[in-house]
Amino acid sequence: MSVQPSLQNMAKDAVMGFANRPAPKPVSPPKPKRRYTGAHPTTIILVKDRARGCCERCGRSVPIDAEVHHRIPRGMGGTRDPRVNLVSALVLLCGDCHRWIESYRNAAREDGWLVLRNAEPSAVAIHSALHGVVLLSDDGGLEPVGGAA
Repeated sequence: MSVQPSLQNMAKDAVMGFANRPAPKPVSPPKPKRRYTGAHPTTIILVKDRARGCCERCGRSVPIDAEVHHRIPRGMGGTRDPRVNLVSALVLLCGDCHRWIESYRNAAREDGWLVLRNAEPSAVAIHSALHGVVLLSDDGGLEPVGGAA
């Protein structure tokens, strides 16, 4: 049994404008809010204070709004691992040094600018023109390695 609209219903729809109205657009689900995976502002202040306005790799002056580099890679979409945003896992870099680290990852790992995901960043020294060979602490301090600094 097929259902056909009656002439009366078709006339009613035409009068009310339903016949010429475009079909409603499908409603898409709301986009999920992006999860912030960066460091807390207090942590960033400690990193920038430790660097004294300079790139921690080459020692050159950096702009006040320079970003920090994560020594433990966050991966696509970020990570929930809290170690990634520890003060010891972050360094202030100029753009040139940041590009070098991302381009020469093996050499950067040897100098401590990148840390394996299963390592403790406070236990991996960096080879810095600004600080010398040092361990970074989570309170924003530095610990010389082998008498350097």
